Amino acid sequence: MFIDFNDITRGTRTYDFRKEKDWWPTEDLNLQVLGLDAPLKVRIEVTRTGDKYILKGSMSGGISARCDKCLEPYHLDLKSEFQLLMVSSSSDSQDHEIELLDEDMNISFIKDNAINLDDVILEQIYLSLPIQSCCSESCKGLCPVCGTNLNRRDCECESSHGHPAFLKLKNLKKEGV
Repeated sequence: MFIDFNDITRGTRTYDFRKEKDWWPTEDLNLQVLGLDAPLKVRIEVTRTGDKYILKGSMSGGISARCDKCLEPYHLDLKSEFQLLMVSSSSDSQDHEIELLDEDMNISFIKDNAINLDDVILEQIYLSLPIQSCCSESCKGLCPVCGTNLNRRDCECESSHGHPAFLKLKNLKKEGV
């Protein structure tokens, strides 16, 4: 869905829509998010303030994510609110590099006075993901030797306690002992 900012002359324009499970881009090779597993409800309000546009949005739904420890897919509830400040980039600034000031770092520059909302939604989904995505707090992960999912069964690997980098220190003999 595209928004043409030329159509917003004053006031606020609101966009309410849903993204269904089949919306997730298939060419996305990110292994963290596998797709939507529940409809995604999105509400975006666009307000024009001079030559700038403020996008306030919220979304809620569910995604299928991959656990960082056991690599199994699981359901992750998604609730996010965001606000973006957008400025139309002039045609002469596209031809050469410009230096951005600190206050410009919170501004998104748009080309052709239009934006694809799907790109904004995808970006906000990725930004709302937890730093470590786990299927449960008690997830045991994978065996570092054989790769068995320890949530399903125990493996037969010899258990070596401690960090692998320090296991060689166990074999050292102390002097005088």
